[in-house]
Amino acid sequence: MRQQLIDNSGVLNDWKDNQLSPCYWDHVTCQDNKVTMISLSSFGLTGTLSPSIAKLTTLQQLILDGNNITGAIPQEFGNLSSLTTINLQKNNLNGLIPDTLGRLLKLEILDLSQNHLSGSIPSSFLNLPSLNNINLAYNNLSGEIPRYLLRVAHYK
Repeated sequence: MRQQLIDNSGVLNDWKDNQLSPCYWDHVTCQDNKVTMISLSSFGLTGTLSPSIAKLTTLQQLILDGNNITGAIPQEFGNLSSLTTINLQKNNLNGLIPDTLGRLLKLEILDLSQNHLSGSIPSSFLNLPSLNNINLAYNNLSGEIPRYLLRVAHYK
């Protein structure tokens, strides 16, 4: 993940490849020596999201809002079965919303607002039983809002 993000502010300086565990890195939270949260809000990060983040199988919260991350959301994010929160709002992401996100059965919060995402909302989102907050506003999405999303407590 570190190799594809450009950090001009130095917030990732302690993210060293030779460390045995990322649990010692700033902005990373662990439980039982396993990564459960990455929180890097509004640090001016640029670059792209790495598919290799899918190796963090215990990741529960991915919070990268308010940066300048570009490119597509990797399909591999759909393999992060422990995710409860994805917050990628206020970046410059583009492309389609991956239908693989519909495999995230524990996902409660999904905020992809204020990007440049296009296409329609994936029908696979019907498979998200825990989803209670979704924000897809201020993108270039097309089509109708699927009826099943109207059941979500908070949607935009």
